[in-house]
Amino acid sequence: MRFLRVLAPALFAFILAFGGLAALPGGAAAASSASWTQFHYGATRSGYNPLEETLSPKNVGHLAVRWQKALGNTVYSTPVVSGGRIFIDGYYGKLYALRLSDGKKLWTATVGTTSDSTPAVWSNLVITPGTDASGGFVAAYDVASGSRRWRTRLAVDQYGFITAPAVFGSTVYVSAGTSIYALSASSGRILWKTSVAPADYDSMITGPVAVSGYGEYVVAAGMNGHVYALNATTGALHWDVVAGGGIHRGGPAIYSGIVYVPEGATGAEGGGDFISALQVSDGRLLWKGYIGDDVHVTPAAGKGMVVIGTIDNGLLAFNSLTGALLWTAPYEGEVWGAPVLANGVVYAGTDENLVAHDAVTGASLYTFDMSGTTGMAAMASPAVVNGRVYTATGDGTIVVLGLP
Repeated sequence: MRFLRVLAPALFAFILAFGGLAALPGGAAAASSASWTQFHYGATRSGYNPLEETLSPKNVGHLAVRWQKALGNTVYSTPVVSGGRIFIDGYYGKLYALRLSDGKKLWTATVGTTSDSTPAVWSNLVITPGTDASGGFVAAYDVASGSRRWRTRLAVDQYGFITAPAVFGSTVYVSAGTSIYALSASSGRILWKTSVAPADYDSMITGPVAVSGYGEYVVAAGMNGHVYALNATTGALHWDVVAGGGIHRGGPAIYSGIVYVPEGATGAEGGGDFISALQVSDGRLLWKGYIGDDVHVTPAAGKGMVVIGTIDNGLLAFNSLTGALLWTAPYEGEVWGAPVLANGVVYAGTDENLVAHDAVTGASLYTFDMSGTTGMAAMASPAVVNGRVYTATGDGTIVVLGLP
């Protein structure tokens, strides 16, 4: 069912050994074990939560539904978790806030006509892109009331892609079309805008941007096969590398100074794909591995491994430094929900299921039916927070799983 569409070396070593990017300053990762504040956990887009301690390979097979909530709106967004609330975008222009404990709807805000993204939480604001008849924008809403605090128009029409916000420190980074923006998180003021390619469909950036661990660079991957690194403070282009044929919907993940980006023979569906590891400081290719046909998700990277999911070949795991293939999981469906990694378990969303695998061996540990009532593909990437797994079906049901 295809869906069309700089520390001293000793201190640095200590940080990598005890959770990597979560210990870094500036908002590279969620602030506590009880939060998942943006797409793929943090601005690095690593998808790795080093603070999870409850769920593990030993008990994840016992997950059960804690509660479900139907929103009445198509959902491709990942739930974000912060301050006792869940925030999620509905495709048809709605932003929802739900009570974490039981899913009670706290408020709903009208963002625009569409909101095909994952929001991000910063301070007392939840920030999300949207589109309407006048074009695209990024807007911020009060986390408690849902009142809009600011909205900033971007140079993209109502059919353009605006990617999930990456929040680092007090700055929001998004791509819109073929431009990358930095906005003030508090006011929405545009700090800089950099166009990295001609404004045509084949060059668009359709997947989330990533921010390096200390906030030096913003990295984006285009459908034209280029991977760009920009100075995060000024927006100046730092390097531009052709890594392959391009990626549609997926984006780069950064872990321990390396950018992992899926690249194919084409940026559209099909064509055969690879995963490339690039040095974040200069774009130098470190290794490249074949992953199979057709990928639309951001990789997960942490604990010495990088995991990617494909449409035709399921999940694959590689050694993050050498590119050696560690394992492949039996095919369980088309992987549309970007994989995440927490406490020895890999979680991913296929078109019909949420799956969990042992991060060391690849063995299947758990499967949960996400096909819903309409048969729409489940495309949400899961969030794993404090012993709970948060995800959404394509037909708009929020599902929270936990131990009995």
